Amino acid sequence: MDQLPEPAFAPQARLRLAELAERLQAAVAAQVAAPTWLAAAVDQHAAEVRDALTDRHGRVRVVALAAYADGVLDTAGRRGWTIETSTRPSWPLLRLFAVSALTPSAV
Repeated sequence: MDQLPEPAFAPQARLRLAELAERLQAAVAAQVAAPTWLAAAVDQHAAEVRDALTDRHGRVRVVALAAYADGVLDTAGRRGWTIETSTRPSWPLLRLFAVSALTPSAV
């Protein structure tokens, strides 16, 4: 399997995703009492994100994942949504949980 070089800005993308994960921790605490379907919903969202971002080598690039997360945050933010004000597992929150779940395996 050929190795793809990591773009010069990949470290910044990883930092951005780490910051997102920290912000999600508070949201996770608010979701602790959520129904058991939450994990399944996050898995489904992760599969959809993975399908959308997989490159021709079958990998999800960390830079693409960070850009996707920023797009979700920007779009939801224009509609008044924020991680900090989310009180239920909304679409943006589930999508961002999915991004966070995919981050460790991103290249």
